[in-house]
Parts: sequence; C-alpha cells; structure tokens
Amino acid sequence: MTMNKPCWVLNGTTLVMGGALQACVNFIIEAAKDECIDWRFLVSLQIKQQLLASDSTLPPDKLQVFPVSPAKNRAMRADIKQAVESISPVVVFTFFGPSYIEFNCQHVLGFADSWVLNSNKYAISTLKGLSSKIRTYLLGVYKIYWLKKADYWVVETSVAKSGLARAINCNLHDVAVIANGCHDVFRGLQVLEFSPDHFSIRLLCLSAYYPHKNFELIPEVAKALTILQPDRKFIFVLSLSLSRSEVKAISDRAVELGVADCLEFIGAVDLDKVPELYGQSHMAFIPTLLEAFSAAYSEAMTCRLPIVTSDLDFARAVCVDGALYFEPKNAQAAAKAIVECVQDANLRERTINNASLVASTLPNAYEKYMQYKEFIAKKITN
Repeated sequence: MTMNKPCWVLNGTTLVMGGALQACVNFIIEAAKDECIDWRFLVSLQIKQQLLASDSTLPPDKLQVFPVSPAKNRAMRADIKQAVESISPVVVFTFFGPSYIEFNCQHVLGFADSWVLNSNKYAISTLKGLSSKIRTYLLGVYKIYWLKKADYWVVETSVAKSGLARAINCNLHDVAVIANGCHDVFRGLQVLEFSPDHFSIRLLCLSAYYPHKNFELIPEVAKALTILQPDRKFIFVLSLSLSRSEVKAISDRAVELGVADCLEFIGAVDLDKVPELYGQSHMAFIPTLLEAFSAAYSEAMTCRLPIVTSDLDFARAVCVDGALYFEPKNAQAAAKAIVECVQDANLRERTINNASLVASTLPNAYEKYMQYKEFIAKKITN
C-alpha cells in the first residue's frame, strides 16, 4: 500500500521586502521539487512576483497569495489561519516571522529580526527621537509575545540563537542554526578585477532601505574618498529608489558635498538581475549597523567580491577574516579601508581567499532546504 505524503505548509506571507524574499523564493523552488512532502505555499504578493521573475512554475492548487502582510492586518491573519485549517497540514513553517497567528498544528518559526536578537548602541542611534526608541522597544516586546507561540525556531547564526534564547527563554535544543548561503548562480561568477589603471571603482550597496543599514554614511564616505584619491572615481551603486524621502535626503546630502555623481540610485532589483550587478562591481560596501545574517555577505564572499563593512560582532561572526572592517559610522575610516582594498593587492587577495573559505562552508539552496527539512522532520516526529 502506498503511503500518502505528509502535508506541510510554507508560510511566507510576512515577507514584503529585503533579502528575505530571495531566501524564501530559493526555499520554495527547492521544496517544489521534493517528491516526499506535499508542500503548500502561502505567500505574499511580492514573493509571487519574485517567483514569476525566476521563471518558476507551481501548480495553482499549491500556491495561495495574500496581498497584505498579517503583521498589521487582523483580517489577513484570519484568512491565513482559515487557509491553513482548510489544508490541515502536519506542520506550518513560517520562513521569517513572527507569523502573528497561533496555528492549530505544530509550528516551526524562522526568525531574523536583529532588533530583538542583537541590538546595539550604533543601531539604536539611528532611531530618531525618544518616541521612535520607545516604539521600537514596544514592537520588540510584541514580537517576543508572538515568538513564544511557536513550537520550534530557526535562526541563522549562533549569536542569533543565544539572543533568541535570552529573549524568549526557550530550550536551545528547539532552536536550529541554519546559515544563509546563496544561490548557485553566484558560484564562479566573474566580477570586475582591479587594475592600477582603473579610473572608476564601483562599490555595490545592495539592500532595501532601513535606517540601520546606514546608507546615510555613503555621501560622507564619497567625499572622504575624493580627498584621499582625487585622481580616481568611486561610484556607489545603491538599490534604492529616490521616490522615498529618506533616500532623497541621502541624494541631497551628496549634492551638498559635491559628490552627487558618486552615487547611482538604481531602485529595487529583481532576483534575476542581482548576479549581473555583482558582475559589474569591484567591491561590496556594507555599512550596516545591525544584522542577523545579510545575504549580501554570503553572495559577495561566494563570488569573490571584496567586502568592506562595519566592524561589529554580527559581521565578524559571518565573514570572519573574509572582509575589511571599519569603525561603525566613521566615514573617514570607511574611506581608508576602501582605499586600502584598492591599493594593497596582497591584502585584497588574502581577504578574498579567506572569504572563499568561509563561503565554501555555507549551504547552497538545496543543502539549506535539506537542513530545514531535516530539522522540521526531527522535531515533529519526536
């Protein structure tokens, strides 16, 4: 007699922007190939759009799209819960939560909110005014309330695991650490090589806008570079849209400093266009002040693009010796690190090789999917 396949639900309804979209899409592509699990996918409109851009096809009966995040919409929470109950799965896996829903089955929750897991003084300094700090604190308390509703959890680093255990007082055996690798397309990708006669250096700054990403530092870094290297042009390529007021303020500051031509705003980038951006860059500039695990690190390390980033615990935990670090929020220090990367070929090659070693330990899309699957299967059968 043939046994029916167990039904599992992937909940990606909370994901509307940022690198988490790509990670979830990669998971869905691998899960759809799994002949042992009857996966059903509940996703946001943004994930559906990314799936279409990746030329992935799923049977219509396997995919349900929810146009509004459940984070602030009680009606959407009810719709998602009803959809799960109609499927009656063995388990729900929320790729990144909180889910803001208490399901009537076992629930495995991925979590990567660094404000809850590993906040620091630099990130807090980006919050404008006391009311913003209070709001962020209360939002963290609210998320912790919903985190506790899950049965098991998945995070991306050991630092995040410790932070989660502190936040919700959970059993460490119920928390898996699954590193954020990247798609196979980044392996062997050709990026721009450095040459002494290169007049222009292109620095990729790939992320959606959040205050803690610290993009406001870039005009100051660009200005410092014009002083340190007046005979060379440094171009920061930002995946940000000028239609957003915060981004317009960054552009305005660049105009004030006389470095407007050093910032190139290209807007949000579809997944299939990301490898092309890496291939057109000399280095990755990542001035972020707070992360759980940024895909920008794993992608840059995998395609041997040198990284210049903030010297903070989360960055060193991921990149180890595979990046050049600068004092957070210090534009002069950032500019010096960039110039050092350009001028010192031995240092650059050593850093790239170290990064390649780190990248070789990160899972590809299939390996990461299997790590998720094995953890979920182990926990729901205990």
